[in-house]
Amino acid sequence: MGEIPNRAVFAQQEFKNLLAPYFQIVNCVKAGDMDKFRSLVSQYQGVFKADKNLSLVHRLKHTVIKFGLKKINIAYSKISLADVKEKLSIESVEETEQIVAKAIRDGVIEAIISHDN
Repeated sequence: MGEIPNRAVFAQQEFKNLLAPYFQIVNCVKAGDMDKFRSLVSQYQGVFKADKNLSLVHRLKHTVIKFGLKKINIAYSKISLADVKEKLSIESVEETEQIVAKAIRDGVIEAIISHDN
């Protein structure tokens, strides 16, 4: 549902080792770090597949981007789409523009896209 579980869930001794990959994913999502997210998904793909959670984990990509956009929005008053693309490790400037426009429309961030500037 896009909600991040409480950290206490991951701290329970009997589940700590089993949930370690998920805890790393949660931390990565909160940081908005797409490179780390891709790395962790690749590293723990077998675990997620065995748990039948791989598709769920893949859907978190959008949440990682959302958190990353929020961090960028707080840190910068102006930033180019190319720089946003680099910071979020998105494939293309066009895809970045679509993602940013949707985030603005959905109220995730408060911004204006200006092609002139």
